[in-house]
Amino acid sequence: MTALLEREEWGAFSDVMALLGAGLCIVIGLVLAVAGKDQVIAFHGRLLLIASCMAGIYLLERFLGKEKPPKDTQLCRQNHKEK
Repeated sequence: MTALLEREEWGAFSDVMALLGAGLCIVIGLVLAVAGKDQVIAFHGRLLLIASCMAGIYLLERFLGKEKPPKDTQLCRQNHKEK
């Protein structure tokens, strides 16, 4: 039996940490958007809130769809063809 370089536990842990990070940014953006006394701070809070919500939705779609992230790049394909 050989040891795997990337175990499933690390993948699950990184998925949860990504969602927690998006959730934390949503909370920070919401606080800045609602409680920001300056219009510039409130505006940037709204930007952070919108971007964090988009990131959270994207992450949930990836996790619930069980779609593997693409590890294959154009350079990898070219190197693989040469071998």
